[in-house]
Amino acid sequence: MTEIVGESLARRLVEWGVDTIFGLPGDGINGLMEGFRRHRKELRFILVHHEEAAAFMATGYAKATGRLGVCAATSGPGAIHLLNGLYDAKLDHVPVLALTGMQETAVLGTHYQQEVHLDRLYQDLAAYNLRSPIHSRCPAWSTSRCATR
Repeated sequence: MTEIVGESLARRLVEWGVDTIFGLPGDGINGLMEGFRRHRKELRFILVHHEEAAAFMATGYAKATGRLGVCAATSGPGAIHLLNGLYDAKLDHVPVLALTGMQETAVLGTHYQQEVHLDRLYQDLAAYNLRSPIHSRCPAWSTSRCATR
């Protein structure tokens, strides 16, 4: 079976010591969800009922364990709902990685359904903020900077 981008990211998270991800699936992160599914023996996905809960749970996990907390949400409103929990992580100086979806690059700037400029939205909040529009680049960038969020 060919390795997909979500699987490459899941493998990298496992290498970084991540064993738990809090999130709510959505069409903007289906590829990530499949990668998490393929690594379900190493990664536990905790399904939440609201994205805000995912961010607060990842923050609480990071506070309680001293490890990287990880949350995932789809694009648009899903990614916006992570903000409260991520600000909690920022203000308490705990490491949390937020993985969000986005519309395909061909429709960006066309007022496509639920399009939000997440790079601008997270600018004040993130120590490192990356929008990767080309899926083939994900394994390369995942080896360098994402763990420093």
